[in-house]
Amino acid sequence: MARGLTARSVQFEEIDQHHTTYINDGTLDTDHLGMAVCMTGNKTVGLGHDGARVKGILKKVEDDDIVVVQDEGYVEELGYSSAPSVGDRIVSDGAGAVKAALSNAAVGDHEVVAVDTEEEEVILKLKG
Repeated sequence: MARGLTARSVQFEEIDQHHTTYINDGTLDTDHLGMAVCMTGNKTVGLGHDGARVKGILKKVEDDDIVVVQDEGYVEELGYSSAPSVGDRIVSDGAGAVKAALSNAAVGDHEVVAVDTEEEEVILKLKG
């Protein structure tokens, strides 16, 4: 590999990140940090339902029902409920993890970049 890089030394953390504030639908707390969230109402996010389009990753929960969601850029260490493949588009499993979408209908452009089956985590590229 070029310049001594190995597959293990490639890092994606914080590349191209964008964050947006939303209203908490009441289902999110600090136990959900780092999990996938979905739109559940006007300007409102929550865990969503199985098969829902993922809006982004929960990064912060405020006391006043406001949450911060990463909606663009790379995400590392995101859990999955059933292993997707590299290149798959994803949807929510309804519990804060992701899974491969069965079709491309309404799933968005979020793409799996890497899969770690030992840790049951994916690296995901969020695309607004």
